Amino acid sequence: MAQGEVIPLGELVASVQRTAPYDEMRFLGGAELNPIQMSYKLRFLDGSRVVFVYVDARSGRVIGRSR
Repeated sequence: MAQGEVIPLGELVASVQRTAPYDEMRFLGGAELNPIQMSYKLRFLDGSRVVFVYVDARSGRVIGRSR
């Protein structure tokens, strides 16, 4: 990670799921890597709505979300 390498997807998802409010949402899979921005787009289910969470693939930091 210190060299800017991508965090393995399983670790990244587990890290996001341990933080609020994502700990109460269900991960739906289907993660997409944007190789230009080095970010993942993760899909979560919040009640009946799908929430897209954007995560930096190198640091694991949540950088945005949309509904």
